[in-house]
Amino acid sequence: MIIIAEKINGSIPSMSKAIAEHNEEWILDVARKQDEVLSDQDFIDCCSSVDENEVETMEWMINLIQSVSDKKIAVDSPNPQVCLDCMKFCKRPGMINSATTPVSPRPLKTVSEYSTTSWQRLSSTA
Repeated sequence: MIIIAEKINGSIPSMSKAIAEHNEEWILDVARKQDEVLSDQDFIDCCSSVDENEVETMEWMINLIQSVSDKKIAVDSPNPQVCLDCMKFCKRPGMINSATTPVSPRPLKTVSEYSTTSWQRLSSTA
């Protein structure tokens, strides 16, 4: 069984506030707690839920998570292009989590063509 720890997600009000305020300590504390309970096969979700500068915000968050955890990252955004753009920030192949299916299938096809076959796509919603 694979577990995705989903507490680093901007849709959670307390995390949204931490992201908006760039409260690194809050995010690091959550990442550390999730790291402690996960196996090496599990993932830590990273979803900024911001309207502006999503890739930059995701890069900042991914780097924070990876500074305290070696777990794989579940890159989570409704925008498949953001997911693609953020894959390169991950030290280990991870997972695309919940990208919305675009009108053109190309972005999600690109995920499967990414330089490693170790990346996974959990779900695609219409």
